[in-house]
Amino acid sequence: MDAHSHETDRTPRAGLALPVRAALATLCGAACAALLAHDPLAFVLYPPAAGLMAALLCEGGRRVSIVAALPLVAAAAAGCLSGAFGVAAVARALLLPLTALFIWQAQVRRLGGFVTAAAAGAAAVACLYGMVCLPGVLDGSGAFAGVLAWATEGMTALEPLRGLEAYAGTVAMYDQLIAALPQSVPVLTTGALISFGGAGALLAVALFFAFTRRRRAALGLAAPQPFRLWNLPRAYTPGLIGLYVLALVLRLFEFANADAVYYAVSALLGVPLVTQGLAMIAFLLARRRYPSRSLNAVVFAALALLLPVTGSMLSTLGLLEQLVRLRERELPPVSPPYRGA
Repeated sequence: MDAHSHETDRTPRAGLALPVRAALATLCGAACAALLAHDPLAFVLYPPAAGLMAALLCEGGRRVSIVAALPLVAAAAAGCLSGAFGVAAVARALLLPLTALFIWQAQVRRLGGFVTAAAAGAAAVACLYGMVCLPGVLDGSGAFAGVLAWATEGMTALEPLRGLEAYAGTVAMYDQLIAALPQSVPVLTTGALISFGGAGALLAVALFFAFTRRRRAALGLAAPQPFRLWNLPRAYTPGLIGLYVLALVLRLFEFANADAVYYAVSALLGVPLVTQGLAMIAFLLARRRYPSRSLNAVVFAALALLLPVTGSMLSTLGLLEQLVRLRERELPPVSPPYRGA
């Protein structure tokens, strides 16, 4: 009787909070999806909106309520209506709902923080790739044709200086940069997709954990492992290697759109491997004799600022950890067996 009364007392407070969170998620999600077609800075609304949406889905339980589903519908509708309908609009409309659904499903299945972040990151990168690259793949112009045209158009400001002798050196440098764009744009674009999609999804998962912190036990969610112990389960290793080998073979034999497939696979695989690389660095920093939060903040701030450059290093570190399992060897023998996050 007491337990029933306690449950009844808690229900009204949770019910009052749910519409408020649904309204915030709806506003953030709709604004992000609507503005993203016109201003990439709208992506800053993506992490809180996705985290709130996933938290609302968990509140709805297995039978998702209309209140919990409203932000997903609003974000999808705003994404489709914010520009000319096409594959980019569909990808933009799916960005928030798909991420929230992945976080929700990973958490109700108690798959752990790393798998949740990796699934959300893969969804985000796939949608960003659909927005930026997929239109060019489908119309035959190339996956990075749109980005290349945008970069070339943005550099036309120097054209009036071409006939002036005083600016000959500047124009020559400009010509070299234009000539290098076809080789550099795919790499830079892939790095940007990994950086924005992976970082945004990781922040969305962190906010999801914050939003559900007080109700995790009531919602049946497992407490997340410390970030330094996040790892990709071993069962995923054959799939990672097989997917990368398949993309590499397609590229070596020059199949149609092989480059687009290769870079897309690299982006998708980069999300979990970069996350594991960051977790490995957090683990090494925690193993120092005198751990320092200030040093940790400086290191991760530097990595965040230089992520387009350090992404390859972090993904390599994550791959080595996946194969060698160094953290399992370094954990004290008295600790319980390490099963990852």
